[in-house]
Amino acid sequence: MTSQALERARTWMRENQLPSDASIAEMRAWMGPSPAIPDTTIAPVQVTGPGASGGGPDETPAEWVLAPGVDAARRILYLHGGGYCMGSPATHRNLTSRLSAATGMAVLSLDYRLAPEHPCPAAVRDSVPAFAWMTRNGPAGPGDAAAAFIAGDSAGGGLALGTLVKNRDLDDRQADAAVLLSAWTDLTLSGESWETRAEEDLLVNRAATEQLVDWILPGPLRPNFPLVSPVFADLQDLPPLYLIAGDHEVLRDDTTRIAALGRMMGLTVREEIYAEMPHVFPAFPSLPESIEVMAMIGEFLRAQVPARWPERG
Repeated sequence: MTSQALERARTWMRENQLPSDASIAEMRAWMGPSPAIPDTTIAPVQVTGPGASGGGPDETPAEWVLAPGVDAARRILYLHGGGYCMGSPATHRNLTSRLSAATGMAVLSLDYRLAPEHPCPAAVRDSVPAFAWMTRNGPAGPGDAAAAFIAGDSAGGGLALGTLVKNRDLDDRQADAAVLLSAWTDLTLSGESWETRAEEDLLVNRAATEQLVDWILPGPLRPNFPLVSPVFADLQDLPPLYLIAGDHEVLRDDTTRIAALGRMMGLTVREEIYAEMPHVFPAFPSLPESIEVMAMIGEFLRAQVPARWPERG
């Protein structure tokens, strides 16, 4: 039985659909800010270090999102969704503040560069050094992370997975685990759910997504470039993955295919496909399924904290 909260969410999605030919300005205006939950601390910060923003000692803006009583030595790099072309830490504050509360951890929400002004691979050139910075710096300043995780939704989920792949290739400190919400992992748009879930998905359509791909990859890189389409990447030796998606979204198979590939390569994979749920349903705080899955994310990440690091009082 469909809940009243889901019906309200569907009504909102129907009434707020973007036209398939929306301009980048219209897309960005549509994706407005969302408020953090009460008593959350938002602390702006500049992520610095070699390679930040793609070279040299540049800086990438970010913000610490801190629920009351978090263990600041346990940290999550959060990469927002928005098709690599829209979104910001401000658009995702409700989600990141709920993530901090559910996990008891500090969340670093990164304002990575967006296409079309900064096409691929700009985003991953920001996310990789940002993760490294987070392992050495917390909300109070320099200090090693007791546990370091990465999470993201939609394009941010794909970017999180690409960041794991790049960390492995660089032999940098790796995340202890990752949480991917409705991750966009295939810019070739070849998953069967693009056809089988097209009528049910009220948020994502092919025409608008094809335009995003053109903005993200205007040059020699192809849509199967592994760092933005990690369904084509070598996933060996990656940390545990928690993959979450809705059954009523065209990106459903971007999750199921990554789960299958990960298991085939021997990874620890937890996969949840929620019946009737829309794209990035955890971002709808009134949905019972959203409340449930946030609690499950908290349990999953706390279970992945390295045993050598006890919880701090």
